[in-house]
Amino acid sequence: LSFIRTPLFSGRGKLRLLAEPFIGRAGREESIADFVRRRLGSEFLDWAIDPFISGVYAGDPEQLSVQAATRKIYALEAEYRSLFIGAIRRLLQGRKSGPAPSGRLINFAKGMQTFPLAVAASLGEGAVAAGSPVAALERDGDGWRLRVEGRDEPFSARQVVLAVPAYGAAELLRPLLPEVAEELSSIEYPPVASVALGFRRDQVRHPLDGFGFLIPRREGRETLGTLFSTTLFPGRAPEEQVLLTSFIGGARNPGIAKAEQVVLIDKVLADITPILGIQGVPSLQEVSFWPRAIPQYRLGYNQLLDRVRTGLASQPGLHVRANWLDGISLSD
Repeated sequence: LSFIRTPLFSGRGKLRLLAEPFIGRAGREESIADFVRRRLGSEFLDWAIDPFISGVYAGDPEQLSVQAATRKIYALEAEYRSLFIGAIRRLLQGRKSGPAPSGRLINFAKGMQTFPLAVAASLGEGAVAAGSPVAALERDGDGWRLRVEGRDEPFSARQVVLAVPAYGAAELLRPLLPEVAEELSSIEYPPVASVALGFRRDQVRHPLDGFGFLIPRREGRETLGTLFSTTLFPGRAPEEQVLLTSFIGGARNPGIAKAEQVVLIDKVLADITPILGIQGVPSLQEVSFWPRAIPQYRLGYNQLLDRVRTGLASQPGLHVRANWLDGISLSD
């Protein structure tokens, strides 16, 4: 009922959704934008899916592959012929087999370092060499030799797991697998800045009663979206203060890579102030800049991964786990 009443979509846009179960399959690879326009209409693309893709990938839905970047959504069409029918059937199947997995956010009270530190602790004392960049990866008979900066003797291993960005894997694999390295080097990582702003609670009129918000491209703002960090997670700000974490940049705005931090802060403040009813200046402002932030699963990405996997199969004992392969989020 709330969807029927919402002013976010026009009556025509809502009626267009009713045609979705009767839309046939495309039979070819599509961008996310083409897929959504075909199944749900342009209005739903502009005001729902476009900001969603900006928020998750900092990407352009016209360039990302629906099969690779949103494979769970694509699977509904592939398996059930319809997104709506598939969603309903999966919901009913979930009720029969038990509770569905939670979609809640995951975080750590002491930051993301908690995860790798826990892995290190589980491996035992002395098992982890921190601060030891690998300069070269070489075959050593049936095993592997890792040359490490600042260490005379290399590490020897039977198995190696590359848990690094695509561009890092490309550099390590170039002497062994130049064609695989070339494929990995082609994966795009646009720049993204995270802008953290703190305010007294009485400076923000909005109740901050939610996850945050995403901004459709058609609004003409550069900020991709904002998380209500203190609403989502406790202990993110002092008493009577709030923390807002905004993101700017991405595939459609790579120019932020050359912007000064104060410029990024001013841009974000100009974008979110009228939305949240902010008054006065922030008590905290901090920018974290990621020159190569999120891998883009562009058209042809699944075929690229097939070529990479074929190349890696020629090197026994070499394994890959990374967000350019398995999905970009922590839960993936």
